[in-house]
Amino acid sequence: MVRHERIKENPLRKVIKAETRGRERRKRRVLNDADLRRVLDAAGEDRLAFLLAVFSGLRRSEIAKLPWASVHLDITPPCLVAPASTTKNHQCARIPLHPELEAGLRQAHTPTTTPDLPVLPRGVPSMDSFRKVLASVGIRYKDDQGQQADFHALRKAFNTRMAVAGVPEKSRMKAMRVSDRRLVDVNYLDESHIEAEAAIAKLPPLGVVKAH
Repeated sequence: MVRHERIKENPLRKVIKAETRGRERRKRRVLNDADLRRVLDAAGEDRLAFLLAVFSGLRRSEIAKLPWASVHLDITPPCLVAPASTTKNHQCARIPLHPELEAGLRQAHTPTTTPDLPVLPRGVPSMDSFRKVLASVGIRYKDDQGQQADFHALRKAFNTRMAVAGVPEKSRMKAMRVSDRRLVDVNYLDESHIEAEAAIAKLPPLGVVKAH
């Protein structure tokens, strides 16, 4: 309205953004690598849906709409190209394929697969289906702190696992396709997976203390 000269000044310019940490309606937790392996092993026909979430960071709605036309296995490096019509920011997204996701896609691709077909003909598993997979391997949907391990938490796992591996913030933002750094440093990060001991051990010595 300021730009179109309908008002002289933005009345919200000085409003401070509300603090949301600790007040989230849904608190999500990230499964550790051992639990993720168990979930993938028990996923059956839904395994590819879980692989897409864990190794691409695509949102549930983006995965559900992904056609084989967006999967490019015969180029170097192989990648996904999520069309703008399916992404949250309405921008085309090019996503390099992790080797395990590439293997899963190659296994699912058959001679009768055509570009217009969905990658997941069964669709994304329902929340009930996801809970059943968790229960089948002895993983609680909600922990004692009320943090839930739902399908969207797999996107959080994507960012957290990159952070644990030492991937820089800007690279994680690009992989997650977000422009707000707080999303990769707060919203989509489970700090319980970050080990302070390992980080401190990486500090180079200063040589100020002489060994006895």
